[in-house]
Amino acid sequence: MFNKITMFFLIGLFFLSTPVAASVAENGAVDMTVIAEPDKGDFEGDVSDAAADMLESLSEMRRHKFFSGLNRLIEKGDIKKAEKLLKKRDKEVPGQKSDEAYAIAKSKIAYAKGDYKSAYAEADGLITEVEKVFAPQKPYEVAFKNKNERDTVFDVYILRFQALYRMQRHEEALADLNRAQQLVESSELFISKASILLWLGRYAEAAEAADKSYSLNKDTFAASPYRTSFCDNFRSQGYHTKACAGPASAARYPTGEKTPVR
Repeated sequence: MFNKITMFFLIGLFFLSTPVAASVAENGAVDMTVIAEPDKGDFEGDVSDAAADMLESLSEMRRHKFFSGLNRLIEKGDIKKAEKLLKKRDKEVPGQKSDEAYAIAKSKIAYAKGDYKSAYAEADGLITEVEKVFAPQKPYEVAFKNKNERDTVFDVYILRFQALYRMQRHEEALADLNRAQQLVESSELFISKASILLWLGRYAEAAEAADKSYSLNKDTFAASPYRTSFCDNFRSQGYHTKACAGPASAARYPTGEKTPVR
C-alpha cells in the first residue's frame, strides 16, 4: 500500500507541465545525456544505515532523471525513442511495471500513438491506486496544502480524460474533467469542457464554459484553434457569449481548421 508522501514523490516528477489537450510537438533533438541509465550498482554489503539511505537517495535521483528525460522525449514527439528506452529499462530494472511513473509513461506513449484504449487502461489503473491512497476521501475533494500534490492528482485525471475523449466516451470524459476542475480551474480546462458539452448538445452549458475560459484568460481562449467553430456553434443555436463578441483574426484562424465538435 502506498503512503501519500511516497506516492507523490514517485509520480509528481513525471508531470513537468501536462496540457489539458494534446499540443503540437516541438522540433529539435533531445540531449540524451540527461536520461540516466538504470542503476546497476551492487549495494549489498555491510553498510551503515546512513550509507544505505544515501545509496537509496542516489537511486531515486537517477530514476527521477530517467523519467524526466523520457517525458521530454514524449513531449517533443520522439515516441519511438521513448518507447525503446522504456523497453530497455524493462529488462534492466526488475519490478518496473509496478512503478507509477512507468504507468504514466506507458499511458502517454499509447496516447501519442493513437492507442487510446491502452492509454485509458494505464491511466485508469493509476487513478485506482491514487484513490486507494486517499480513501475513504476522494482525491479531488482533498484540500491540498501542497500545490505539487494537488497538481499531480489533477494531471492524473486529465490523463484519463484525454483518452476517454478520444474514444468518444464523452459523458465519462466530462466526469473526469469535472473532477479535475475541483482541483484546478484553468482557461484550457474550460475550453475542453466547452468542446465536450458541444458534442453532447448541451449548448447553454458549453457557452457558459467558453465564457468561463475567456474570463480566466482572454488570450488563451482567443488563441484556441477551436474558437471559430465554438462561436459558430453558439451563434447557430442563438447563444451570444462574451467569449465570441470580438472577431477572430483571419491570419490566426485559417479556414478548414480541425475541430473536435460536430
